[in-house]
Amino acid sequence: MKIASEALTRVCVLGGDWNGHAVDGAETLQAEPYVTAAFRTFESFWKAVDDVIALRPYVHYDDDRGRVIRITNVVSCEDGLEVRRLYTPARQSLTEWYECGLARRNI
Repeated sequence: MKIASEALTRVCVLGGDWNGHAVDGAETLQAEPYVTAAFRTFESFWKAVDDVIALRPYVHYDDDRGRVIRITNVVSCEDGLEVRRLYTPARQSLTEWYECGLARRNI
């Protein structure tokens, strides 16, 4: 099993664009009241990212099309898809994610 890149992990956790396709990211981190609590402090954000990755640590990925198919807790997937494992990045990267999230939310 391949490890997801930091960029892919970020899109799968926070949502965004991946190869021209929108990825919703983890609904848990996007939903209220969790999203407000997650961005209250850096430590709460870090814990929220850890929690999201623990709940759905795998990405079913179509390498031929460069698309995220689903973010899940299931390892096995359809033929032709790869499974990539998400991970929590280093503190410096998480700090950048946190600051970017604050800017997007105008907090």
